[in-house]
Amino acid sequence: MKKAYLGISFSQRPRFEAEIITIRQVWLRQNIELWAFVDQYRFTADAEQQMMQRAFADLEQCDLLIVEMSKKAVGVGIEVGYAVARQKPIIYLKKFDAN
Repeated sequence: MKKAYLGISFSQRPRFEAEIITIRQVWLRQNIELWAFVDQYRFTADAEQQMMQRAFADLEQCDLLIVEMSKKAVGVGIEVGYAVARQKPIIYLKKFDAN
């Protein structure tokens, strides 16, 4: 089974529960597991380096990156940069009414 890494900010995650459920169901029909970093780990505010090292290791195990871009999120931006450097496909999602 392929794996899609979901990049979304921790603070925005609850706002997108319905969308994530739908995306997860659609991808599963295509034999792709949707994997959300923010659902797997909790880091303290001073653990940015460890958090990004873990994110990079997890991204290495994924076939593509899906990012939610409705609000600025530095960590998500770093994940995008890493995926670009690794030539991973990226799908960008943004709420219609987002600035």
